[in-house]
Amino acid sequence: MPRWSIFKVFTLEWVNQNIGDVYGCPGVKMIEQFDARFSSPVIPGETITTEMWQDGNVISFSCCVQERGEIVLRNGRCILRA
Repeated sequence: MPRWSIFKVFTLEWVNQNIGDVYGCPGVKMIEQFDARFSSPVIPGETITTEMWQDGNVISFSCCVQERGEIVLRNGRCILRA
C-alpha cells in the first residue's frame, strides 16, 4: 500500500475521533455518511488543526496543517444518524 494512502486513513480516523469528542457522538455507529476531499498530503509529525461547524445533524469540517498554513482536507461533511 502506498505511504500516502496510509496517512489518508490515519487522517480521516483522527478527524472522525475529533468529531466524536466535540459533538458527543463517539464511534462510527452514530455516523450515517462521512465525506471529505484531500487537497494536500499530510507529512508525519505535522500538526493538524480541524475547524468544524454544525447545522442540524450535518457537521462540516476542514483541516489545516499549522506548520505550512495549508488546507489538507476540504469539503468535509459528516451526517449523524437521526
